[in-house]
Amino acid sequence: MEDQDSREEKIQPALREIRSNKSWRVVGVSAPGTSHTRLGIPCQDSNLSEILPSGSLVAVVADGAGSAAHAELGSQLAVRTVINEARRSEVQLASLTAEEPCKALLKEWAMAACKAIAGEASKLDVTPRELATTLIILTATPRFIGAAQIGDGATVFRNSRGEIRTLTTPKLEEYINESTFLSSPGVEESIQLEVWEGEVSQVAALSDGLQMLALQFPGPVAHKPFFEPLFDFVAQTNSTEDLEQAVQAFLDSQRIRDRSDDDLTLLLAHRM
Repeated sequence: MEDQDSREEKIQPALREIRSNKSWRVVGVSAPGTSHTRLGIPCQDSNLSEILPSGSLVAVVADGAGSAAHAELGSQLAVRTVINEARRSEVQLASLTAEEPCKALLKEWAMAACKAIAGEASKLDVTPRELATTLIILTATPRFIGAAQIGDGATVFRNSRGEIRTLTTPKLEEYINESTFLSSPGVEESIQLEVWEGEVSQVAALSDGLQMLALQFPGPVAHKPFFEPLFDFVAQTNSTEDLEQAVQAFLDSQRIRDRSDDDLTLLLAHRM
């Protein structure tokens, strides 16, 4: 069995390598849908992101189920739990060099969120279904990007060659009013886990309120006219405040609201 010093000798070069790379510019906005505003329902989407000291990006999007009594609590708890798990796993994440260990780590974070939902439901004396939420986890290091997805929404990236590609997408059956949540039976077997090895320029994660605008069918594949200006904008805008205001204005625009009355979340990140 390896001793602690041996493990640290293997991990530290990976940490030094990542710290020498450029970091990220990130913006994430969750906006209430017009139907929610009209009915006085709070935004049930949540997003959270963090650039870990190693330079790795972790971004999380959750969409609380509209029929769940505590949907917004569920989505908020899910994103916080994943970020906390990522902080605890930073050294492990920084040392990953293969696809399967990355998928295993992402799955571990997702299942921690499932456990947190069940625990909170027990405290509130309700069923986990009352905190039902989807979950998207996106992580990026200089060597790879990885995503875990439970339910609808999507993750998209632009690589160093300028190609825009999807990483995870909604399952086909979710377009006939079916979805999977952290509280769903058999959720562990339904997690999408994807890893792409290589360097990326920009990444995005979005909730289902945007997926009919952002994705092309059949496929689905990324709708380039949707992502290209967004990726260009986040690459060219240095002010985080300006980015947040612009993304908020985009989500509130008539062209978006005419095509979706659901809660909307858009998270964008640019490698600096």
